[in-house]
Amino acid sequence: MADDFTRYKDVEEATTWIAAVEDTFLGFSTVELEVLAEEVTIHKQNRLTMIQTNFFMESKATKKRNAMPGIINRLEPWVGIICDGMVVCTGEGTVQRIAELKVGDMVGVMSLVSEQPEHIDLKVPGGKGVVLLAFTYNALHDLNNRLPDLGLKLYQLFGRTAYSYLETMLVRIS
Repeated sequence: MADDFTRYKDVEEATTWIAAVEDTFLGFSTVELEVLAEEVTIHKQNRLTMIQTNFFMESKATKKRNAMPGIINRLEPWVGIICDGMVVCTGEGTVQRIAELKVGDMVGVMSLVSEQPEHIDLKVPGGKGVVLLAFTYNALHDLNNRLPDLGLKLYQLFGRTAYSYLETMLVRIS
């Protein structure tokens, strides 16, 4: 990872990263995983740097969803799966740690499921890198239209993950 940030598509490499987090995709066939490898974008990030704040926002004037500015999500909102390394989640603009996300964990699922912006900062701890597989909202929408059974399976995976995150948060609160 020579640069601080790279984003690209590479089906062969994506297939390798999906295999690295195969437990995340239990119940998916080999053919389905190959299709997913064609849909994801690989994101690599080095050094202590912010990955993103807010996954999307809705403009009151236009009622249109727009990606918030950030390093990874400049173009559009996405859901990511961490394949290597870790990220630290903090409250927006604070240093208070909310969680540490490791290999197999997902980023952006709460925003996708709730259709509300996530107000968190994601940072890569100093000296380490992270690799994410990102599904943009447009890629998810297109996949769902082309292959509704696979799209449903993927949305169910994201929904179960969001539910699990909510359960974990409720246990911490009580």
